[in-house]
Amino acid sequence: MSGLYSPILEQAGFLKRKAADVVEQWVAQLDGAMQSWALSGPIVIPENSDFKYTLYIQSFSDLTEGVLSGTDFYMRFLRQADVSFFQRYCQLNVSGAAFPIFSENNTNPRNGNFNKISIIRNSEGIFSQINNGELIRERSFTGGAFTITELGKFSSSYFDGVIYGFEVEINGVLTNQIPLTNKAQGATQLATVGNVNAFMPNYTDAVWRKP
Repeated sequence: MSGLYSPILEQAGFLKRKAADVVEQWVAQLDGAMQSWALSGPIVIPENSDFKYTLYIQSFSDLTEGVLSGTDFYMRFLRQADVSFFQRYCQLNVSGAAFPIFSENNTNPRNGNFNKISIIRNSEGIFSQINNGELIRERSFTGGAFTITELGKFSSSYFDGVIYGFEVEINGVLTNQIPLTNKAQGATQLATVGNVNAFMPNYTDAVWRKP
């Protein structure tokens, strides 16, 4: 009889249901040379749709770094020596048009803190960049559908730091979510929303640390 479940006994306090397992949170430190998060398939943003990319980053680097990239769309940080036009290191490129995101008055996104960055497009083609809840800049871009295929890399520039908490919303609906915080999953981090996962090339267990 000890194996039987009784809701009456549970309500009386004699039985306790087992609590759900808690997934321990870690973050992965990319090496800036060979490691990134390659997506298992493209995340496609349809033409004339609202969308929002969100990710958390931490970096101390002053090198050129790819943050996210795909077809006709990328974001990267530039070296301080290259900021005469692209102040504060960050450039968004859509359909070949450059968008310097951080102005001289904005907080340096590579200050060693965990910074939440969002890129938003509305149906009128207005792009907005949000840093830790603060609107940094807006600009109108022409352009249609595009895709994201990789985090922490653009061309030959790799991100030297942490990227986690990646989410995509399309027309107000959360379509993709990849936390990138599950050490037990190793090199292949599984999505919690959507069917696009992330894989780290040149993975080692040493990438993981507590946030």
